[in-house]
Amino acid sequence: MTIQEIMKGLQQDGHVTKAMGGQVADDILPYVKSAHALDRLGHGKIVVIDFVHCSFPYVSPSILLKLQQIRNARTKGDEDLIDDRQLFDIKNIISSYFALLKKANTISESSALHFDLSIEATVCKEMIHISLSPCLCNTEKSVILGVCMLTYSARKRPGNALVKLPQADEHYEYRHDGWVLAKNSHLTNMEKVVIVNSINGKSIKDIAKILSVSIVTVKAHRTNIFKKLRVKNITEAVQYAEDYNLI
Repeated sequence: MTIQEIMKGLQQDGHVTKAMGGQVADDILPYVKSAHALDRLGHGKIVVIDFVHCSFPYVSPSILLKLQQIRNARTKGDEDLIDDRQLFDIKNIISSYFALLKKANTISESSALHFDLSIEATVCKEMIHISLSPCLCNTEKSVILGVCMLTYSARKRPGNALVKLPQADEHYEYRHDGWVLAKNSHLTNMEKVVIVNSINGKSIKDIAKILSVSIVTVKAHRTNIFKKLRVKNITEAVQYAEDYNLI
């Protein structure tokens, strides 16, 4: 299965409008320009996806360079960049998200789908975090154009799909092939300080000194953070907080 086959599958499932001439071409230009501007500001690696024509009107140069480096380092017989199982899961997740978009009064088009995947890089597998936001839909809420932002993920396993809702206290988590509404994780002010200082490279001892508390107290805050975010270590917690704008 390829990425293009996934998009064609979304069309067959009825979640994406099939191509109807060139009427979409003029509409996507502003989004391509915006993606290019965001790219220059360093906001992750960006891909604009035209789901109607199964194409990519914009791909960050850094992504193209990375892909070329991986191709140059690979030999014949190497595994695919993304295995078929993951591609199948990605297709199901995106299809299910687009179906969720179409449900009346369920979620708005300004929501964003997040998930993690692993790729076969030059030396070892790398975890990538994907954020997919619909930016152009038709009157039936079929997605015409989407913007993907790619960043490195600290997660150990692919999946972890969720839909972030704008200005809401809830989000959707993908469990057992379906979406489940869940409450957002809220960090206390002290927990946010611990996260921010961890991002800045501060150790537990440094953070304890900054906050004028004991090392035991800082460790307790970190444990609470791990439980709330359902992560295993501070690296994953920092990545989660950045991906979902918790700080």
